Amino acid sequence: MFEPDCRIRARLSRYRRRQLRRGVRGAGGVGVRGRLAEIATPVLAVAGDYDSVLAPSVLEYIASGVQSRRLVVLDGVAHLAPAEAPDRVADLIMQHAGDPPESNDRSTDRKN
Repeated sequence: MFEPDCRIRARLSRYRRRQLRRGVRGAGGVGVRGRLAEIATPVLAVAGDYDSVLAPSVLEYIASGVQSRRLVVLDGVAHLAPAEAPDRVADLIMQHAGDPPESNDRSTDRKN
């Protein structure tokens, strides 16, 4: 049976989220998501709003378990943010490390 492209993509997206959640839970049924709160180091999570491999909502799900996190969703970027928007990613990393950014970041910043 033929399915329109959007329905196929939606099914793949649901499948990927399930697989990722299984991976976050850990192999052999050992849960690791509950241990994310043990991470004391501030975490910068960068996602692209066009990422179909790891949707921003999935990264947000993982990041929400960390004590100190910042999730940034970059507009117009897919899965390979460092390759697609190297200046923006570099600025975010420098800012995260404590240095001011050199360029104007036009990202969608979702702080949690």
